[in-house]
Amino acid sequence: SNQVIIGSPTFDETSAKFVDDGAVELYFNNSKKFETINEGVLLGGSLYANDNTKLILGTGQDLKIYHDGTDSYLDNSTGITRIRNTGTNGSQIQLLNNNAGIKIQGKTAEQSITAIANGAVELYHDNSKKFETTSAGILVDNQIKMSDAGALIIGSDNDVNINHSGSNFQIHNDTGNIYLDTVGTHFIR
Repeated sequence: SNQVIIGSPTFDETSAKFVDDGAVELYFNNSKKFETINEGVLLGGSLYANDNTKLILGTGQDLKIYHDGTDSYLDNSTGITRIRNTGTNGSQIQLLNNNAGIKIQGKTAEQSITAIANGAVELYHDNSKKFETTSAGILVDNQIKMSDAGALIIGSDNDVNINHSGSNFQIHNDTGNIYLDTVGTHFIR
């Protein structure tokens, strides 16, 4: 095939190669760094960009990836943005746009954490929701377990402390009375 090669005058180092009906290749110190291929382009090294230089993708410039010198950004203005390892044992992270929220998945098709914009944060175990925030507080699917010496502390002044010391169950109230009320039959042992 016909090609044009640009290099050193002694032809021992190539700077660029233009292949007829084929690739365009760019070299640095005789090492290929950029090549056009049938599917697009192929890099032979890392892609560097200065601070605030954006990698912009999508016909509508929907996805922007950049670093501002302090923080890194992945901004999406439409649809779902997925960053994932699609291997069966790999972790998967699904980042949705700002209007939808963020999903983090332990593996493909298995929810781990969902953060809904202007709404709940949901935590999952083996793809089963166990915990979520609500406008009134939190909702737990089944149990809350604490280790010994862990305590449930209630009240803006930490008035009530419910804990298990490892050998004793304790309810401690610093203010007011304690009321136990039931509609049905109750048993005390």
